[in-house]
Amino acid sequence: MISVDFKVVAVSSNTNSFGLFQCVLVAKNGLAYKACANSLNIPKQGDTISIPYRGNGNGLSNATLDFGGKFEIPERIEDAPQEIVDEVWL
Repeated sequence: MISVDFKVVAVSSNTNSFGLFQCVLVAKNGLAYKACANSLNIPKQGDTISIPYRGNGNGLSNATLDFGGKFEIPERIEDAPQEIVDEVWL
């Protein structure tokens, strides 16, 4: 199974209206997402989280990351600058 490793760079200290904590995730290539976690799945800042690809039979070019079971409401955000990637992944 092909997956992407993300570092958790931030976790909110408060919850949204659904009781979820917002997290910011950054991959080694700068790919970045914000996603929400419930109190049972909340990661710690600095944790490495592996998110698998969910294919649709057309190869990786059309595959999507499968955040299910770990995070809810994933949203792609602007790529992290190289300085941030270096700081987070070193």
